[in-house]
This record gives sequence, structure tokens and C-alpha cells, in this order.
Amino acid sequence: ASTQPDVLVGEDAVITIEVSNRGSGAATGVVVEQALPQQFEHPSGTQIEYEVGDLAPGESREVQLMLTAVRPGPTSNRMKARADGDLVVEDDWQIEVVAPELEVVLDGAKRRFLEREATYSLLISNPGTAPAQNVELAAYLPAGFKFVSADNYGEFDPQTRAVHWSL
Repeated sequence: ASTQPDVLVGEDAVITIEVSNRGSGAATGVVVEQALPQQFEHPSGTQIEYEVGDLAPGESREVQLMLTAVRPGPTSNRMKARADGDLVVEDDWQIEVVAPELEVVLDGAKRRFLEREATYSLLISNPGTAPAQNVELAAYLPAGFKFVSADNYGEFDPQTRAVHWSL
């Protein structure tokens, strides 16, 4: 089996399975079986069985299994091909499912006197395993606060009382 090195959560992964008969006689009733790891889903469920059919001596057949990545994490999985006459062969495949993960931390004074400025800092980070694309950050000012300024091109919207950053 061959796979891509990693796949993003929500995207499809294609696993290419090549089944070959290297023997001198025909392989009949060839079936590929796969128990899916928890990082993937398939419309057929978690146990997949694909009937390859018969393979003549020296014949190979390629099968593609399309899976949807649903949970981040590395996988190591075993696939089995079996045929009539108690023929069984197993192969392993590995893919890491990656995903961005955003964390935001607000730092600033817990109490302020009326009419005094307060500075608040927002720290956003991605401790995930994939880049986060098109990140937008919004900080909503509570009632009683007046907006003064924001750095890093933050824009204040008085209608929503929010500061927006396009990161």
C-alpha cells in the first residue's frame, strides 16, 4: 500500500493498494480487508472489504481506497489480502492526519479606575500540526469600555464594538 505522507483534517486521503500474484498458479477469490483507524471515515463503515477477484500468475491489480480524515494524529495500520487456499498477506501503511489548532490568551488588568486607560494584549498561537490559513481575530469590547487604539492593523467596528485583525 502507498499513501501520501500526511493529510489535513476534513480532506480525503487516497490509499493505493497493489495486489500481485507472484506465484506460478492462479490466485482465486482475492479479497482486500481493512479495519479503519479512528482518524478516518469511509461511507462503508469501519470494516472495508473489497473483492479483487482472480489474479493470473504474474498479474497485478491496483485498487484505490478513498478515506476522509476526521481526527488528527499519526496512524499505523495493517491491511490484509486473502485468497482461496488459505493465502494471506499483510502490509502496513502510515499517514499522519494534521490539523491547525488556535489558542488565544488575553492579558490585562482585572480592575481599572474610571476614566483611566488600560492596555490589553491578545496572544494567538497555533500549537497544532498544520498551518492555520486565513486567520481572523475579533475582540469584543464590553459595555462601559471606550476603544482607544489597536496595533498590528487592528480595526475597530463601532456597530459591533469589536476590534478585528486579519492575520
